[in-house]
Amino acid sequence: MFKIVKEFQVSKLTKIQQVREDPNTFKPSEACNIWVIRSPLAVVVIDAGTGKYNLYEYLDRKVDYLLLTHAHFDHFGGAIDFPDEIVYGSAVEDLDDASKIFTGVFKGQKTFAFRYKQNTLPIPERIELEPNVFLESILTRGHSVDSYCFYVKEWGAMFTGDVFLGSWTRKPDIWSDYQVEHKDEFFAIRQHILDTYELKIGFPGHGTSFAAHVCEKCKIARTELMCGWCSTIICVPCHFIHATNCKAQKSLDF
Repeated sequence: MFKIVKEFQVSKLTKIQQVREDPNTFKPSEACNIWVIRSPLAVVVIDAGTGKYNLYEYLDRKVDYLLLTHAHFDHFGGAIDFPDEIVYGSAVEDLDDASKIFTGVFKGQKTFAFRYKQNTLPIPERIELEPNVFLESILTRGHSVDSYCFYVKEWGAMFTGDVFLGSWTRKPDIWSDYQVEHKDEFFAIRQHILDTYELKIGFPGHGTSFAAHVCEKCKIARTELMCGWCSTIICVPCHFIHATNCKAQKSLDF
């Protein structure tokens, strides 16, 4: 039914579990990562999978918050088994969006679309996980009209949904219709996140966790930029000098 793929001890008090639905049924690209934050002040689940299996029962009904990064069926479907009073998500702006977004095939998810829109609680601004350690909510849009990321400053950690997948890069691949239609907005959102938050590790909606890379010039761990001509991993403060000395003497590929 479910499998714990990996565990992360992010502090002395808090453990994060990466959970996925049955890998024999779903490819990683088809079923999202379910992140379970087990902290002393709250058990927080980020995203719920497709809903083919009962995630709430799998977690022994011991959940304080279910946060949905966005309303695509592979992320929100499992919320159907959770009590409405612990489900938090960004409301879809109109029913036309809902008809496009809610395309799941399990447990009557198209019907659940309207329950989701009517009953899902607004995403809280922040949740206290440990004394003075908070999970901060960030409305990012970009990947979809309702996308959220969640950030813990003390850990340098961000739960990115489908806004970042695989690495901290400014120029992403395009993998949703909304991103195609709002490409400039999506690039700007990612730029803002990289410029605003101290990021050490990303917990994405699909695939594996990823960390900041070490700049090959200054040896400091920063967000990843790669020279498009010589493949040097380089950070923003170093890139101007590198661009001048690069063998191809071309501008960097962001």
